[in-house]
Amino acid sequence: MNCILFSSPPPFRLPVNSAKADHIKNVLKMQDGAEIFAGQTNGKLYICNLRLGGNDIVLTPSRETPTPATLPVTLCVGFARRQIAQKILFDAACFGIERLIFYAPSKGEAAYANSALYQSEASEWLIKGAEQACATHIPHLDTAKNLEKAIAKAECGRPDTIKAAPDLYEAADSLKNIVSAARPNDGITIILGSERGFDNSDRRLLRSHNYTLASMGKNVLRTDSAVTAALAITQAFLIEN
Repeated sequence: MNCILFSSPPPFRLPVNSAKADHIKNVLKMQDGAEIFAGQTNGKLYICNLRLGGNDIVLTPSRETPTPATLPVTLCVGFARRQIAQKILFDAACFGIERLIFYAPSKGEAAYANSALYQSEASEWLIKGAEQACATHIPHLDTAKNLEKAIAKAECGRPDTIKAAPDLYEAADSLKNIVSAARPNDGITIILGSERGFDNSDRRLLRSHNYTLASMGKNVLRTDSAVTAALAITQAFLIEN
């Protein structure tokens, strides 16, 4: 946790018995008057002064500080088991992507979509990821009933986009080469399958929507590792250019 995010504007208040207040006092061992990063979700980031005591810890902004730029990426990924999905949510927010869409994949486990994680707990992991990145942006989260509907949601309102679908078996180019074609105002849409990857009907559907099947190497990656790799490749290119 490199900053603390709040849903309301400053001054920010933490209940003295909250987990984050305990972290400030007993892990970071901060004293009254110390400085800490804090901000409003999807808003401004500040360096704040701490005031300890009473029922709340109060964080009062002393000056505004830049927040990391949003990564112009829409990520679609098949519903995954809880611990993997938690990591995907965390990393998506840590990289600062624009949108994250979970969908029911043709080769996935249908029961994953019913997890409470996707219904009510996902925002907690997005916030944790943003706090790790010391950023205020929270990716927009959505779900889709299948890959076709995920593609429709990903493309809605964003016609100029680079489209890639990492696939170990039928890749036509490397993800690095594909994202290198991005122009300054382009968005990038990356679609990954489930734990079992894409089937042939998925590949036909992706190709029909002009997605290029992309390589990230020869190793079989777990879904959360594939997400991290894809976002790292994309971010590295965008930073360099």
